[in-house]
Amino acid sequence: MSPDPNKYKFQMAIQDFQSARQKAGIQEILARITGKSTQLLSYDEVAEKLKLRARTERGVQHIPIDAIVGSIGRNTDFTRTFLPRRAGDQQRWANVKTAFLKKAQGYLRSKYIKWVMFILWWMATIVSRSHDRKSSEPSRHASLNSIQK
Repeated sequence: MSPDPNKYKFQMAIQDFQSARQKAGIQEILARITGKSTQLLSYDEVAEKLKLRARTERGVQHIPIDAIVGSIGRNTDFTRTFLPRRAGDQQRWANVKTAFLKKAQGYLRSKYIKWVMFILWWMATIVSRSHDRKSSEPSRHASLNSIQK
C-alpha cells in the first residue's frame, strides 16, 4: 500500500511548525539580550496612544512584509517575523499549510495540464497547416500546367 500523500504533507507541516517555533524561541532569547521586542504591536493600543478617531478606507494595497509591525487582534500570536509564539497553534498551522500545499499542487497540476493541452493544440495546428499546404500543392501545379498549355 502506498503512503498517503496528504498525511505526508501534514507531517511536513508539523515539522515546519516545530522549526518555526524553535526560531521564535531563539529570537525571544536574542530580544531579551539586545532589548529589542519581537512582539507585534496592537493596532488598538497604537490608535489609542495616537488618539486616532477616524479611519480612512484605502482599498486593497500591497504592503511589504518587512513594513508590517502590528496586527488587529492577533498581535500576540506571532513574532514580528511572523513566527508562531504559542505551541497550541500547531494543529491550525499544520492544517493551513497542508491546505496551501494541496491547493498549490492542484494549481500546478492544472497549469501543467493547460500547458500540455496548448502544446498539443499548437502541434496539431502546425500539422494541419502543413497537411493543407501539401494537399493544395498538386492543384496549384495542375492549374499552372493548364495555363502553360
